[in-house]
Amino acid sequence: REEEEEAEAKEEAKKREEEAEAEAKAKGNGKGNGNGGSGNGANDREEDRNETDDESSAGPTSNPPRARVTFTTLKWRRYPLRAVDNPGVSRGVAIGIGWDYEEDDSPASVNAHEEYRRTVLPRRKLREIKLSLAQRERKLLDSGASRQEVDEMRRAVEEAHRLRRETLRRGSDEEMRREERREGMWRKLRKVLGMKKRYEEEVDDLWERAQLRRGGRRRERDDAPTFPPPGGGAVAAEVKMEGTREGTEGGEGSAASDGPGT
Repeated sequence: REEEEEAEAKEEAKKREEEAEAEAKAKGNGKGNGNGGSGNGANDREEDRNETDDESSAGPTSNPPRARVTFTTLKWRRYPLRAVDNPGVSRGVAIGIGWDYEEDDSPASVNAHEEYRRTVLPRRKLREIKLSLAQRERKLLDSGASRQEVDEMRRAVEEAHRLRRETLRRGSDEEMRREERREGMWRKLRKVLGMKKRYEEEVDDLWERAQLRRGGRRRERDDAPTFPPPGGGAVAAEVKMEGTREGTEGGEGSAASDGPGT
């Protein structure tokens, strides 16, 4: 038994020595290869990435390539100033641009333009851009606009301001209630007019039925009353008809029709 234990210990020691030698050889090979080994690894990774991209692009759910936006140069256009009726100004005439323009033939790169704006002409604030009434009129007159055009647009701006104020006034609660009352009155008036038409149709129908019952000849009813009457109150319309009855001589009858009250 002791001999067996010694043999097992020798085998384990031999295995450990072989493993240590293998590790030493592996480290030596890594140092000897140097950059070559890392380069091969990078190439392998690149090949794997390309294969993965090919597989993903070949699939049915592949994503389309993203669009790229690039800027090259800037071109300048100079537009003339025009008097417009923009109601955004507090008072006076507003300034706009015309349709015609002059294009500058000296383009500039985006980087040069951004550098110029950053160092020479920085972005202005809103209070620096705002122009007074006198400044706007002076710019328009200097750009070729006539005094008549400026005055016409000024009146148009004032009219636009008036319409805006009218809209705001109508939007108040009291005005909305008045509008609702006016609409209700119009609905009632239309209803009354429609009822009057129905009353006349009912009277015509009664007239036709009375003639059929009497067996008399039909005639135009020029003296037919209108419904509802102008004075209001109950209406009684007496219709006289002439005709003959069977077994008797010509006679005269009357039919009374009560109309609706108002």
